[in-house]
Amino acid sequence: MSEIVPVPIAERPSNEAARAAKVERMGIAGLDKNQDLTVFGEVAKSIVGCDFVFINVSDAENQYTTCSVGLAFDPTEGKPREETICQWAMCSNEPMVVPDLNEDERFAGTESAVVMGVKFYAGFPLVTPEGFHLGVMCLVGLQRVDMSDEQIRLMKNLARAVTTQLLSYGDLNEVNAGRFSNAMVKFKNRVEGATLDDLSAFLAFCNTGAASAEAISRLSEKGLLEEGASGTVLSQQGRNLQKDMNISNESLRIITSPISSNSNEIDDLLSSLEDM
Repeated sequence: MSEIVPVPIAERPSNEAARAAKVERMGIAGLDKNQDLTVFGEVAKSIVGCDFVFINVSDAENQYTTCSVGLAFDPTEGKPREETICQWAMCSNEPMVVPDLNEDERFAGTESAVVMGVKFYAGFPLVTPEGFHLGVMCLVGLQRVDMSDEQIRLMKNLARAVTTQLLSYGDLNEVNAGRFSNAMVKFKNRVEGATLDDLSAFLAFCNTGAASAEAISRLSEKGLLEEGASGTVLSQQGRNLQKDMNISNESLRIITSPISSNSNEIDDLLSSLEDM
């Protein structure tokens, strides 16, 4: 086996500190595998005909794969950015297309080329309207690929769509974080000796009407639950607190993609990319 050389370190974005802070606020690094993003990876694979597609998000130090098509990755396990090829794709707003890693002096002899047998790499940066690089949508192939101008155009449009989806998750996370913080303050002010576990159990009960026996016992002792004709229900104190925290009749919100992996919807997405 040929000697493996490290990936050379790329220059970081000029707005790196603000960029990393944006990613942290959004809470999108290290997410569990995101099924809503999988369809975008499947479309990318269809456009280019490569072996693997990854949607990677980078915080200050690590890169996390929040979506993978063709190869399994642990989305919660980060890899140091300086060991990745994607660090180079984050240096510009334009895509980085390498038909064959062995022909590029930056990547020939690296682990990807030698151990994994990767030849083709294309990284499309995920750039917000403010100019923050959230990460990279990268395409990987075991054979050389020479992308056409049309394929590159479609992939740039797809990367913008992925960025929009990530921003939607980030917006929801930031809103929920603020709401949770406010709810925690109100809960602790109204419930003597309240803990974070008590708050989580109370929110869960308000959303589902159920909780563990231990949680029901704790919340009942604090006067938030009581036994009704049909079982355990919120007490008057619990209903007042629920109203004050503005969580009445509200279920947990889950953002879903406007499309799924249904073949017709993939065709629709391809058509929309062509029109962008």
